[in-house]
Amino acid sequence: MAIRENLARHLHMIREQRGMTITQFSDQCGIARSSMQLILSGKGNPRLDTIEHIARQLDVSPLSLLSGQSEHISSPTETQLHQLLEQLNELLENSHE
Repeated sequence: MAIRENLARHLHMIREQRGMTITQFSDQCGIARSSMQLILSGKGNPRLDTIEHIARQLDVSPLSLLSGQSEHISSPTETQLHQLLEQLNELLENSHE
C-alpha cells in the first residue's frame, strides 16, 4: 500500500475513533479543511513538515501515520473514562476519612 493511502487510512481511523467531523478534525490538526479532505482521500501530497505537525497535534508519531501501523491511540472516551475513574477513587477515599 502506498504511503499516501496509509496516511489517509490511518487518519480516517483516528478521526472515527475520536468521533469528529472533518471540520473538527482539520481544526484540531491545524490545517485547512480542503487540505484535510485531499489528504483523507489519498489524493493530497502533504509536505513532511505538515505530516509532522498533524502527528504532533494528534499526539501520535509521524512514522505511525505514514506506515499505517497503529500505535495505541487513546480516544477521548478512554481518556474521559480514566479521568472519571480517578475522580471516583478520590471521592471514595475522601468518604472514608
